[in-house]
Amino acid sequence: MSLKRGVAVIGLFLAAAWLVSCGMNSEEKRLAAAIDQALQTRDLGYWQVGDLDIADQRNNKTGPEEITTYKVEAVLALQSPLREVRYVDDIGRRVVTRTAMKAGEERELTASVQVISGNGEENMVTTLDEQALPRGMVADDFERRFEGWQVIAEDSDEFADLEEELQGKLDDSLSAMAEADHTLRQIQVQLMAARAELAVLEENAEAVGGLGEPMEKAGQEVEPLIERAEGQEASRDSLGEEVARRKKALASLRGE
Repeated sequence: MSLKRGVAVIGLFLAAAWLVSCGMNSEEKRLAAAIDQALQTRDLGYWQVGDLDIADQRNNKTGPEEITTYKVEAVLALQSPLREVRYVDDIGRRVVTRTAMKAGEERELTASVQVISGNGEENMVTTLDEQALPRGMVADDFERRFEGWQVIAEDSDEFADLEEELQGKLDDSLSAMAEADHTLRQIQVQLMAARAELAVLEENAEAVGGLGEPMEKAGQEVEPLIERAEGQEASRDSLGEEVARRKKALASLRGE
């Protein structure tokens, strides 16, 4: 038996043990086990069905197959505290977290379970809205992922210091981007003037002789200005991306 299959079997065994203590009949327990398996498949195994009601049941027979579709309303119980990771600093090995949900908290979930029977076989297909469930990291996974890191709580002095640090970096980036944008506009004005001068010389070249040298000089001024404008625009855009990243980091830290 592979490790992955072994984990799945253990998960189903624990789910079955959990359901024994619930006030569900055998049919409801079978559907609850199918939902638990679907949650495991979606990396949401820290949620388990605590109770379940069948809201609708429909049977459809097609040839040798019989399909029974159940619409169920399930109450899921959180098996382990769920942590929300607000901010991760891989370089400084700092992580900001809070306990998003405590073990035992419950959420309601609507799901559909199809039981397909035929030719001596039975298969179950479960459809559920996993987006309706809060996600996070269970305590054990969090401790393994961030072992040795500085863990910062959102209401601590360290959190306030980090928020001030990120705000300062954002302000510096905004200032640098504004300066880069100003420099770009200056170069663009110079470029427009140089192009206008070259256009006038080219227009008068047919009527007035001896403009070859001024035209060549004007052309030589245009090319470096184009290169400067392109380089400055790339620098401004890079700073814009930096600003966006720092805004996102600060918003994530604040839970926005």
